[in-house]
Amino acid sequence: MKHPVRDNCYLASWFLVVDDLEASLDFYTRLGFEKTASVGIDAWVLRLGEFRLDLWNRSLFDPKVRQDLTYPIASHLLLRVADDAAFSALAEHAHEESLNIMVDRHSDPASRNRMILQDPDGNIVEILQEELYFLEPARSDQ
Repeated sequence: MKHPVRDNCYLASWFLVVDDLEASLDFYTRLGFEKTASVGIDAWVLRLGEFRLDLWNRSLFDPKVRQDLTYPIASHLLLRVADDAAFSALAEHAHEESLNIMVDRHSDPASRNRMILQDPDGNIVEILQEELYFLEPARSDQ
């Protein structure tokens, strides 16, 4: 029998909150990642093949600065699924397993094919239908 997660998902990206964005950019670009998009002044999206790495400055998540956060930020793992059938099977599995579901199509109708889970340590696991996953091009002035 097919497993709804193991047989339908693959690691698409990792979201890291860093203390020194410039040092982290230097490290990951020297490692072989390419800068692909600046997200404001305090975040970057990098690529290594199909893998996406988001680097965000920790100051963006200071509760004194960010009153609009709807969930605590730790790490953010993104899993992609290929189609609606795979996503539906995975969503059903998450409900059956009583996983800590923070956002899904039941709590937020705009999240039709997007689900956000939280692990016991507060890390975020986002599951997104593949064709809904996109990336803005890098800015030429960076």
